[in-house]
Amino acid sequence: MGLVGVMQTWDGRWRAEVGGVGSIVWYRLIGPNGTRALPSTCALLDSLNAAGVDLGDLAEVASDLTLASTAQGTGC
Repeated sequence: MGLVGVMQTWDGRWRAEVGGVGSIVWYRLIGPNGTRALPSTCALLDSLNAAGVDLGDLAEVASDLTLASTAQGTGC
């Protein structure tokens, strides 16, 4: 399955990724200080909060997977 969804701040400084394979789901937070792999949605929210980033500041963006499937449908 790979990357399922991506959200980031308007300036791209903070990015949250959700992915998975089968029944395994993973979360990743990417920010100015590096990348953190997180075990749950709660851990992702806690990490955002600790960094001073509100979940409402993140907006969904097209993932590479979404872009690739869209491009195939348009003949790109």
